[in-house]
Parts: sequence; C-alpha cells; structure tokens
Amino acid sequence: VKNLRVAYAAIFLYDEELNSCVLKSKYAHKSFNPNFSNELPFDNEFIKFIIKYKKDFLYEDIQRLLQEEKPGNKNQNQENNKLDLGLVMFQMQQMNISLVIPNFLEDELIGFVALGPKTSGRTYSEADIEVLTTLSRSASLSILNALFSIELRKTEQELADTHRAAQLGYLASSIGHQVGNVLQNIAHITSGLLCNPLIMSLFKDKPELYALFEKHINDIFTNVEDGGMIVAEIRDYAQ
Repeated sequence: VKNLRVAYAAIFLYDEELNSCVLKSKYAHKSFNPNFSNELPFDNEFIKFIIKYKKDFLYEDIQRLLQEEKPGNKNQNQENNKLDLGLVMFQMQQMNISLVIPNFLEDELIGFVALGPKTSGRTYSEADIEVLTTLSRSASLSILNALFSIELRKTEQELADTHRAAQLGYLASSIGHQVGNVLQNIAHITSGLLCNPLIMSLFKDKPELYALFEKHINDIFTNVEDGGMIVAEIRDYAQ
C-alpha cells in the first residue's frame, strides 16, 4: 500500500467450514475506506471467476472479456456453464477492486489478495504484477504453515481425551497430506525454472554457471524425493 501507493490491499482466505473466502487482513490508505464484504461465499460469481481463471487479473481484463463475448445463444452459454462477467465486473466495482492475485495449491483455492486502484490514478504495470505475484506465492506457503500450526495446536489439545491413538493417526495423515502438497508445489516451481526462457538466457555462453545452477536444481529435486519418502512413512503410520 505504501510503496506502490495503492488505495488498499486485503487478504481473503478460504474457510472450509463456511465454504467462503473470509477477509483476514486489510490495510487502507488513510483517505480511503474500502467497501467490501467480510465474507464471500463460493457460489459468488466473483469467486467462481477466480477459481475458473486461476491467475491474476485486472478489472480491465474483465471489461475486455465482456466485450469479446458474442451476444445471444443463451442455450449454448448455459450448456458451457458460462459465468456472468457483467456481474463479476459489477461486484469488482462495488468493492473497488483493481487487481486480484489468487493463491492456489494445485487446483485448490487457498485465498486471494485484492488490491484497490493506485492513488496516482495510474494502472498496474507488468513489473508491479510480477513482483506482487511472486510475493503472494511466497506468502501463500507461509499462510499454509501458519494455518497448519494453528490446527496442530488444536489437535494437540484434543489428544488428551480417550481417543488419543485415533487422533494421532489423524494428525499423521494430516501432516503427510500437508507436507506432500508443499513438496509438490516446490517441485512444480523448480521445474518451471528450467523451462523459463528468461532464466535460461542468463546462462548463454556461461556453461560453468549453468552447471552450478543445474546442480542446485538437482539438489532441490533430491530433497523433495527424500521428503516424499518421509511423507510416505508418516502416512503408513496413520494407517
């Protein structure tokens, strides 16, 4: 908010019990009062668009997609379960959202960052979005770890009852699932580094530097495999 001079920024996280994205944190410029709900259910058109689109988008992107829509043929739209982009744009207007950066773990929505317009009136640049997306990806792992720690503390309290053994099995299964997801995410991101043409261009005519880069990449994959074996042992314990 301060560095990019944004009207506001807010973090929404998915709440499984409420089946909604719930506002967890917000910070606004002193002269701006954001107008949005503290809870957005999963059947909300705006949330459904985030899940379907699966990447960052600007308010202008919704405008463009709406203009590209062909009029008529309602039956085909219903068959394709087409989203109401007009409603998505209206909801973004109501909440004064200019940029949305979602966080996914595989295909599961963790939450999203909503940002208001820049106080200067300028649009978000590609560099702005790239930096925010990178920060958001790192933050999503931290958020997962924090949420998992909270759940772990709750589970530890429950272990005092007569179902201690059953709870330990559930805890082991939960740990295995969570850690396994994080390892998959690490492997996916690492694979993306090898396919990134911009990164590969840095090693042009620099074989020694590329060899060092490749060694570090292989070390990451080795550690992911080792972590996978540990996860398998944890899941075996849960059974």
